[in-house]
Amino acid sequence: MNPLDSLDLNTLSQLSPPVLLMLFLNLVGFGLNKTDYVSNKWIPLILFSLGGILYPMIGIVEATQRHPSIHLAIIGCIIGGAAVGTNQLYRQFKGDNTQSK
Repeated sequence: MNPLDSLDLNTLSQLSPPVLLMLFLNLVGFGLNKTDYVSNKWIPLILFSLGGILYPMIGIVEATQRHPSIHLAIIGCIIGGAAVGTNQLYRQFKGDNTQSK
């Protein structure tokens, strides 16, 4: 049984914001990889930055945190890096070692 068969909107809505952001950033990275407008060497930087910009908008702020927006931006950058890492892991398992562009 494929674990992706059980994914529907109900299941996705119950995931945590960091997981959803990482899935979204993976889709963005995949889309950027398929275009001719962006070189592959810029995609990790774009995902890293996009994670730092988007996560403060959806992350949960703790009441005891000092400088919560900076804290959330750092977490978002880490999530963007994790999206790049999961993409590379997928490519290595798939056996795709080619560099395009």
